[in-house]
Amino acid sequence: MIKTAYLSDILRLEIDKQWSRSDSSEERCLIRFLLALIQETPFDMEDRTLLNSGRFYEKSSFIEQFVHALNILFVLDPLIEKRVFQSEYIIPEVNDFIFSRSTRLISANRYDFNNGATGLMFYLKSCGTEQVEELKLNFVSGIRTYLEGKAYQVHRAPQNQLSHIADTLFGLYFNNEHYDQQREENLIQVIDLCFDALFSFWEDVNIEEYKYLFFGRHSENATLTDLLNWKEGDLQKSNIILAYSIFKNNKTLYRTGLLVGLHTLILPSLLKDDIDSYDFQHGALGLLYGYNALYDFTGDAKFLEASKAWQSKLEVNLYNAISSEGQFDIKAKIDLLTCYAFLLHKSSGS
Repeated sequence: MIKTAYLSDILRLEIDKQWSRSDSSEERCLIRFLLALIQETPFDMEDRTLLNSGRFYEKSSFIEQFVHALNILFVLDPLIEKRVFQSEYIIPEVNDFIFSRSTRLISANRYDFNNGATGLMFYLKSCGTEQVEELKLNFVSGIRTYLEGKAYQVHRAPQNQLSHIADTLFGLYFNNEHYDQQREENLIQVIDLCFDALFSFWEDVNIEEYKYLFFGRHSENATLTDLLNWKEGDLQKSNIILAYSIFKNNKTLYRTGLLVGLHTLILPSLLKDDIDSYDFQHGALGLLYGYNALYDFTGDAKFLEASKAWQSKLEVNLYNAISSEGQFDIKAKIDLLTCYAFLLHKSSGS
């Protein structure tokens, strides 16, 4: 296994190379902003002026890339989430645009994580302005209606939708700086509703005379990417159930979360390994992070071994991508940045 600090240095060089190849001022500006956040270095005034000008952020593609990158960074390094709303880095016009978009999506009952209100609220959850606090109330109220009306049932994969909504609701709860008992009780009720809905989707699957507990979709032609990825697989669900069990101080919930996590460990031996990417949502980085988190939750050495295996796979996938000598698109560049942030955070011992 390669030393983390050495790998982060290699990634930093590759990011610089990809950055220099970019013809888009939008891409260069976004990458420099993310690097400043990750490294806690000053954000260039010219870049700040460009972002504030509205030249980029009214493009939906820019906002999607911006929020996608930061939501992953918030998970990988919580200090980045604290930093992004500080005066040195805050981009008021971009945040105002995200606020307005969130308001429209809540009104339209659109709660997807990647292109709906849930992902935007995950980004805004630690922002404590009066305007955003009001938006949080509207979001929680909208989610209650969404859950009680079982509107999630029309979603392609309701269990994935629900687990990411639960993650955002937890974020709102733990970032609530304005204590209000009624508001807190209401939020807890909605969190409980969300998990009640999620638990209606688990499946007992018999494999070689053993019974396993899964939430993910199953098909005859499933590959490892289908069932074991952070975005849609059971690894994220295991982590969120364990978090819920601690929140509720419930040993039965803890055992459920632990079982789901342990059962994911059999998937690599059953399915074709097609995880050749390094990104967080579908690749090796999300699996490394997820098993690290499960080990932190449980202390179970099996999760530590799994995290080591996925770190090795992450290194292989990164080197394969870098050695290809191709020009990366903006998503691939952002994925490189998130890997860099994780490795930098890990090497610092944070």
